[in-house]
Amino acid sequence: MKDIRLYSLLHIACLNNQLEIAKRFFEYLKAQDTPEQEITEWVNTRTDEGFTAIHFASFKGSIELIKLLEGYGADTQVKNHQGLNVMHIAAQGDQPISLAYFLRKGFDIQELDNKGSTPLHWAAFLGMENATIYLTSWGSDPNLKDVESGFTPLHLAVVSGNGRVVRRLLIKGANRHIKDNEDKTPKDLALENEYGHIVQLLEGRSWIVECFNIKPGFQRRRTRYSLLLFITLLLTAFLANIIFVFPYISASIWVVLFGIFVGLTTIFFLFSWLTNPGYMKNKKTDILSLLLKYEAHRVCPECVILKPDRSRHCDYCGSCVAVFDHHCPWIDNCVGARNHKYFLMFIFSTLLSVLFITILAATHIGITEPVYKYSLVSWKDDDVLFDFKEAVCVADFILALIFGVPLILLNSVQVNNFIKGKTTNERFGFQGTNKEPLKTKADGSSVINGDFTSESVRPEDQPNSFMANCQAMCCNNATDSKYNYQQVGGIN
Repeated sequence: MKDIRLYSLLHIACLNNQLEIAKRFFEYLKAQDTPEQEITEWVNTRTDEGFTAIHFASFKGSIELIKLLEGYGADTQVKNHQGLNVMHIAAQGDQPISLAYFLRKGFDIQELDNKGSTPLHWAAFLGMENATIYLTSWGSDPNLKDVESGFTPLHLAVVSGNGRVVRRLLIKGANRHIKDNEDKTPKDLALENEYGHIVQLLEGRSWIVECFNIKPGFQRRRTRYSLLLFITLLLTAFLANIIFVFPYISASIWVVLFGIFVGLTTIFFLFSWLTNPGYMKNKKTDILSLLLKYEAHRVCPECVILKPDRSRHCDYCGSCVAVFDHHCPWIDNCVGARNHKYFLMFIFSTLLSVLFITILAATHIGITEPVYKYSLVSWKDDDVLFDFKEAVCVADFILALIFGVPLILLNSVQVNNFIKGKTTNERFGFQGTNKEPLKTKADGSSVINGDFTSESVRPEDQPNSFMANCQAMCCNNATDSKYNYQQVGGIN
């Protein structure tokens, strides 16, 4: 029995994820002594668009239904009239569990439909965030162009209007300059559709903005440029003042304070840099086992772990971090549960060092006669020493102007974090704009209709008092038993 679109009772049961009803159908057929070949033919019956029951089960992410159908001879390799297989349909339904199941069975993640679209093309076009995250984590090519339109997944994500999917593709290496068959880039499509928030994402960020960590770049390649730049500036500033300004210092208090600030900055920098921020490890499980127990957004497909509350995967470090605050290129490390307190003291001591050196320069600029009381170097020509000292004082002022304001802002943000018991990620994390997923492709191809909802892991409630929040941020988070820390290198 079929309806006008050639949907059988089994199609409808699978489309509505009705496992028990599907079981009853098979029990009935067996009770009627229906030949196995006839049952298999019924299981593989096609709709008017060529969909079979296993397509719908994949779309709903029901592994039990899929296994039930397989047990009665369902053809898992079947494609509909548009060349869509179970992987394409799983991506349309935003079902990483179906994707993981068929991937384990040897399916090609880059399988093409009749128009050259991969599962990632479909996930991007429909704004399916979970499917996009998992497919890109497993290596699906974000720059592959389909045959008919020349669209990459990024083009299709722009058409969907989903800023989160666009951002994910950019992070995973999507090239925003690729043109489609009509010579249009993703940005051109965003401008046509008046998606201002996506246009901003596609415009990219200057190297200065990325270098100074005003905003992280989308290409999450871990480099040590910022770390080396910071160490170079720190050593240069300290040594220049010791060599050229110290000969003019007559009061010991300046030397004592200089040593304190330099020492604290160095110590807390090393602890922030070398301390394991709270990496979490895989307990030797596989992705499908996790997806069978937990919702997709709670599982990290790259680390293959259940993400505890407040954790996040860092694309720079390639690991999930407990109580993730942010990745700081200046220390070439994440700021998380185990080193957040060190990072706060590092930026505070750095600010004090900058202010102190500025005051030191201001009080000793213009002094012409060196006293050599605390000097480590003797100079034969005092005029040359004076010129160098004046240049160092001016350089101190310039560095203070460049780094002083950002350091003040950073300190205020982090102090506020400790007062409120929240991380920077929780307070200022990316808020994408989602639009209702489209149901058909621009070329008129059909899509299985279905609702899509996305939940985010919310941070646990924090204590209200200032002292309790500070204690949690400084101590409790680092020892919380729910974070299964990975002991890798550094100071654990």
